[in-house]
Amino acid sequence: MCLSLQCIAQDAELYDTWYLKSYSYDLGDTFYVEDVSPRINPTLVIDSNLNFTGIVCNEYGGFFSYNSSNDKLVLDFFDICLCGTCTNPPASHVTLEDDYFGYFWEGAAYTYEAYNDGSGVKNLLLYSAPGFELWFTNAPLSIPDNQKKTFTLYPNPATESLFITSEGEAIESLSVYAVSGKKVMEFTENTSVLDVSALSEGLYFLEMVTAIGRDLQKFIKK
Repeated sequence: MCLSLQCIAQDAELYDTWYLKSYSYDLGDTFYVEDVSPRINPTLVIDSNLNFTGIVCNEYGGFFSYNSSNDKLVLDFFDICLCGTCTNPPASHVTLEDDYFGYFWEGAAYTYEAYNDGSGVKNLLLYSAPGFELWFTNAPLSIPDNQKKTFTLYPNPATESLFITSEGEAIESLSVYAVSGKKVMEFTENTSVLDVSALSEGLYFLEMVTAIGRDLQKFIKK
C-alpha cells in the first residue's frame, strides 16, 4: 500500500522503451507518425523510478510521480535539451516535435494504460485530457519501402568494432544511444567502422542519418 502521493506506479508494464505511434487532438483528429516523411521514430523511455528520457528530433527528459488517490502520473519536471541532436531538421520533424512537446507541462496529471495486445507487442496510452492522447508501442515503426536504406551491422553482438555496410544513401552522421535514451557516442564523419570497446555490456541503439532521413537499429555490446 502506498503511504504518500510520491509512490511508484504499480503497473510494471509501464517501464519500457516506447515509440510514439500516433497522437490525437481537438477531440478527434489523429496524427500518425508513420505518415511523416522522412521517417522518424520518437522515443519515450520510462524507468522503474518514473524518470524518463527520450528523443524526437532533440533530446528531452524529466520525471513523473505517482498519485495513488486517482492512479495518475504527475509530471514534476520536464526539460528539452537543444544540444545538437537535431541538425537542419526537415519541417515535418519540427512540426511533429512541437506538437509532441505540447503534451508535456509540469503539474499535468496523466491517465495511463499499458497493456500487451496479445502478439507480444505492448502499447501505452497516455493523456491529460480526453481527446488529447499519445499512443506508443514498444516496437519501432517500420520504414516504408520507398524510404528503406539497406544498412547491415556486424558482428552483432560486438566486442570491439562494429562494422556498417550500406547499399543506399551515404551516412552523414552516426549516434549511439543507451536504452535510457542518453547519447553515448557520436560520429559526424562518414565511417564504416565504430570502436565500441569502451561501451559497457548491454543493448544500444545506433542512429544513422542520411540526406533522406534516419534509420535506427539495435546492437548488443558484449
